[in-house]
Amino acid sequence: MRALGHLRNIPMGFLELEETGEGLFWQIEHNGSWHCEIFLVLAVWRLRSGDGCLQIPLSHYKACELDVTIGYPEAGDCEWKWNAASGVLSVYLQKPESARLFSLLVRK
Repeated sequence: MRALGHLRNIPMGFLELEETGEGLFWQIEHNGSWHCEIFLVLAVWRLRSGDGCLQIPLSHYKACELDVTIGYPEAGDCEWKWNAASGVLSVYLQKPESARLFSLLVRK
């Protein structure tokens, strides 16, 4: 994913997924200073089967610094760990038939 740096002097942003060439433009309607952070929202479900331990490959973000936080619901039995070296997010949902939303903020 890349952003076009030459757009920094106009109130617009652009992100492109290099693998597909798809992109997203947005306009900023604000007369003050602004900044942009790229973050992803990830939904994880545990159904009835399995031990609740999920290994989610996010190889596109391998070696990236990700801030992973739980979004919803905040309460409940859930553990997670980001392994930048392997590009894998490990999630453990203790209770069957449960789900969580995670926010992943890309730092580098």
